[in-house]
Amino acid sequence: MLIPTQIKSLRQYFYPGLGGILGGISVSTHFWLIFMPISLFILWKGSERRTANFCWGFFFILISHSWLYDLHPLSWLGFSWLASLIIATLILIFCAFLGGILVYLWGLLVEIILWKEDVFKMKILSLTVKVFFLSLTWGIGEMILSQTPFFWIGLGESLIPGDIYLAGLAKWIGASGLCVLQILIGFWIFLYSR
Repeated sequence: MLIPTQIKSLRQYFYPGLGGILGGISVSTHFWLIFMPISLFILWKGSERRTANFCWGFFFILISHSWLYDLHPLSWLGFSWLASLIIATLILIFCAFLGGILVYLWGLLVEIILWKEDVFKMKILSLTVKVFFLSLTWGIGEMILSQTPFFWIGLGESLIPGDIYLAGLAKWIGASGLCVLQILIGFWIFLYSR
Protein backbone atom coordinates (compact mmCIF):
# COMPACT_ATOMS: atom_id res chain seq x y z
CA MET A 1 0.00 0.00 0.00
CA LEU A 2 1.32 3.42 -0.96
CA ILE A 3 1.70 6.03 1.74
CA PRO A 4 0.80 9.68 0.98
CA THR A 5 4.45 10.76 0.52
CA GLN A 6 5.00 8.00 -2.05
CA ILE A 7 1.83 9.04 -3.89
CA LYS A 8 3.04 12.65 -3.92
CA SER A 9 6.41 11.49 -5.22
CA LEU A 10 4.74 9.48 -8.00
CA ARG A 11 2.69 12.52 -9.03
CA GLN A 12 5.87 14.57 -9.38
CA TYR A 13 6.99 12.20 -12.15
CA PHE A 14 3.63 11.13 -13.57
CA TYR A 15 2.18 14.52 -14.53
CA PRO A 16 5.31 15.87 -16.25
CA GLY A 17 5.68 12.54 -18.06
CA LEU A 18 2.04 12.75 -19.13
CA GLY A 19 2.59 16.34 -20.29
CA GLY A 20 5.57 15.26 -22.39
CA ILE A 21 3.57 12.38 -23.87
CA LEU A 22 0.70 14.72 -24.78
CA GLY A 23 3.17 17.14 -26.36
CA GLY A 24 4.81 14.34 -28.31
CA ILE A 25 1.43 13.11 -29.52
CA SER A 26 0.43 16.61 -30.60
CA VAL A 27 3.65 17.00 -32.61
CA SER A 28 3.57 13.61 -34.25
CA THR A 29 -0.17 13.44 -34.99
CA HIS A 30 -1.00 17.13 -35.53
CA PHE A 31 -3.53 17.30 -32.68
CA TRP A 32 -1.65 20.39 -31.49
CA LEU A 33 -4.72 22.51 -30.83
CA ILE A 34 -5.94 20.11 -28.14
CA PHE A 35 -2.84 18.52 -26.64
CA MET A 36 -0.08 21.13 -26.96
CA PRO A 37 -1.63 23.80 -24.70
CA ILE A 38 -2.30 21.14 -22.05
CA SER A 39 1.23 19.81 -22.41
CA LEU A 40 2.81 23.25 -22.07
CA PHE A 41 0.53 24.05 -19.12
CA ILE A 42 1.91 20.94 -17.38
CA LEU A 43 5.47 21.99 -18.27
CA TRP A 44 4.98 25.42 -16.70
CA LYS A 45 3.21 23.93 -13.69
CA GLY A 46 6.22 21.75 -12.89
CA SER A 47 8.84 24.22 -14.06
CA GLU A 48 10.20 24.85 -10.57
CA ARG A 49 11.10 21.16 -10.16
CA ARG A 50 14.14 19.96 -12.09
CA THR A 51 13.07 16.32 -12.37
CA ALA A 52 9.70 17.43 -13.75
CA ASN A 53 11.44 19.35 -16.53
CA PHE A 54 13.62 16.38 -17.40
CA CYS A 55 10.62 14.00 -17.43
CA TRP A 56 8.63 16.34 -19.69
CA GLY A 57 11.52 16.67 -22.18
CA PHE A 58 12.36 12.96 -22.12
CA PHE A 59 8.83 11.80 -22.86
CA PHE A 60 8.20 14.61 -25.37
CA ILE A 61 11.16 13.47 -27.48
CA LEU A 62 10.49 9.78 -26.87
CA ILE A 63 7.02 10.13 -28.43
CA SER A 64 7.66 12.86 -31.03
CA HIS A 65 10.81 11.15 -32.31
CA SER A 66 9.40 7.63 -32.20
CA TRP A 67 9.90 7.53 -35.97
CA LEU A 68 13.57 6.82 -35.14
CA TYR A 69 12.45 3.32 -34.22
CA ASP A 70 11.55 2.92 -37.90
CA LEU A 71 15.28 2.74 -38.66
CA HIS A 72 14.90 -0.91 -37.67
CA PRO A 73 15.69 -3.23 -39.46
CA LEU A 74 19.19 -2.14 -40.43
CA SER A 75 19.88 -5.44 -42.15
CA TRP A 76 20.67 -3.58 -45.37
CA LEU A 77 23.72 -2.18 -43.52
CA GLY A 78 24.82 -5.66 -42.46
CA PHE A 79 23.43 -5.67 -38.91
CA SER A 80 21.54 -8.65 -37.54
CA TRP A 81 17.88 -8.25 -36.60
CA LEU A 82 18.66 -8.10 -32.86
CA ALA A 83 21.58 -5.67 -33.27
CA SER A 84 19.40 -3.47 -35.47
CA LEU A 85 16.64 -3.41 -32.86
CA ILE A 86 19.12 -2.51 -30.11
CA ILE A 87 20.74 0.26 -32.20
CA ALA A 88 17.41 1.85 -33.16
CA THR A 89 16.17 1.70 -29.57
CA LEU A 90 19.40 3.17 -28.19
CA ILE A 91 19.31 6.04 -30.71
CA LEU A 92 15.74 6.86 -29.66
CA ILE A 93 16.57 6.68 -25.94
CA PHE A 94 19.72 8.78 -26.41
CA CYS A 95 17.74 11.49 -28.23
CA ALA A 96 15.03 11.39 -25.53
CA PHE A 97 17.68 11.68 -22.83
CA LEU A 98 19.31 14.62 -24.61
CA GLY A 99 15.88 16.28 -24.99
CA GLY A 100 15.30 15.78 -21.27
CA ILE A 101 18.64 17.42 -20.48
CA LEU A 102 17.84 20.41 -22.73
CA VAL A 103 14.44 20.98 -21.10
CA TYR A 104 16.10 20.49 -17.70
CA LEU A 105 18.58 23.29 -18.53
CA TRP A 106 15.76 25.54 -19.72
CA GLY A 107 13.95 24.75 -16.47
CA LEU A 108 17.01 25.90 -14.52
CA LEU A 109 16.76 29.24 -16.30
CA VAL A 110 13.03 29.40 -15.49
CA GLU A 111 13.79 28.58 -11.86
CA ILE A 112 16.41 31.33 -11.63
CA ILE A 113 14.34 34.01 -13.37
CA LEU A 114 10.82 33.23 -12.11
CA TRP A 115 10.83 31.11 -8.98
CA LYS A 116 14.04 31.91 -7.07
CA GLU A 117 15.70 35.03 -5.80
CA ASP A 118 16.42 37.74 -8.30
CA VAL A 119 19.89 36.55 -9.33
CA PHE A 120 20.08 38.62 -12.52
CA LYS A 121 18.57 41.71 -10.87
CA MET A 122 15.50 41.38 -13.09
CA LYS A 123 13.10 42.45 -10.33
CA ILE A 124 12.25 45.61 -12.25
CA LEU A 125 11.03 43.61 -15.22
CA SER A 126 7.41 42.57 -15.33
CA LEU A 127 6.28 38.98 -15.35
CA THR A 128 5.29 39.31 -19.01
CA VAL A 129 8.79 40.40 -20.03
CA LYS A 130 10.39 37.56 -18.05
CA VAL A 131 8.09 34.94 -19.57
CA PHE A 132 8.61 36.37 -23.06
CA PHE A 133 12.39 36.20 -22.49
CA LEU A 134 12.14 32.56 -21.34
CA SER A 135 9.93 31.69 -24.33
CA LEU A 136 12.36 33.44 -26.65
CA THR A 137 15.28 31.44 -25.26
CA TRP A 138 13.38 28.23 -26.07
CA GLY A 139 12.60 29.47 -29.60
CA ILE A 140 16.20 30.51 -30.24
CA GLY A 141 17.37 27.18 -28.83
CA GLU A 142 15.15 25.33 -31.31
CA MET A 143 16.45 27.49 -34.15
CA ILE A 144 20.06 26.69 -33.19
CA LEU A 145 19.32 22.97 -32.76
CA SER A 146 17.68 22.79 -36.19
CA GLN A 147 21.05 23.82 -37.69
CA THR A 148 22.99 21.06 -35.94
CA PRO A 149 23.38 17.32 -36.65
CA PHE A 150 21.03 16.64 -33.72
CA PHE A 151 17.85 16.48 -35.76
CA TRP A 152 15.48 18.29 -33.46
CA ILE A 153 11.78 18.36 -34.20
CA GLY A 154 10.56 21.06 -31.90
CA LEU A 155 7.40 22.89 -31.03
CA GLY A 156 7.53 25.24 -34.02
CA GLU A 157 8.61 23.36 -37.13
CA SER A 158 6.68 20.19 -36.37
CA LEU A 159 3.29 21.89 -36.55
CA ILE A 160 3.71 23.73 -39.85
CA PRO A 161 3.23 20.82 -42.32
CA GLY A 162 -0.13 19.80 -40.87
CA ASP A 163 -1.86 23.17 -40.73
CA ILE A 164 -2.18 25.68 -43.56
CA TYR A 165 -3.01 28.54 -41.17
CA LEU A 166 0.05 27.91 -39.01
CA ALA A 167 2.16 27.72 -42.16
CA GLY A 168 0.82 31.15 -43.14
CA LEU A 169 1.55 32.52 -39.68
CA ALA A 170 5.04 30.99 -39.79
CA LYS A 171 5.65 32.91 -43.00
CA TRP A 172 5.48 36.07 -40.90
CA ILE A 173 6.98 35.05 -37.56
CA GLY A 174 8.92 31.91 -38.48
CA ALA A 175 8.93 28.50 -36.83
CA SER A 176 10.73 29.92 -33.80
CA GLY A 177 8.00 32.56 -33.49
CA LEU A 178 5.37 29.81 -33.47
CA CYS A 179 7.34 28.09 -30.73
CA VAL A 180 7.48 31.28 -28.64
CA LEU A 181 3.76 31.87 -29.17
CA GLN A 182 2.85 28.35 -28.00
CA ILE A 183 5.00 28.60 -24.88
CA LEU A 184 3.41 31.95 -24.04
CA ILE A 185 -0.08 30.45 -24.48
CA GLY A 186 0.90 27.56 -22.19
CA PHE A 187 2.12 30.01 -19.57
CA TRP A 188 -1.04 32.12 -19.63
CA ILE A 189 -3.17 28.99 -19.25
CA PHE A 190 -0.98 28.05 -16.28
CA LEU A 191 -1.18 31.54 -14.78
CA TYR A 192 -4.97 31.85 -15.03
CA SER A 193 -5.60 28.33 -13.72
CA ARG A 194 -3.77 28.98 -10.44
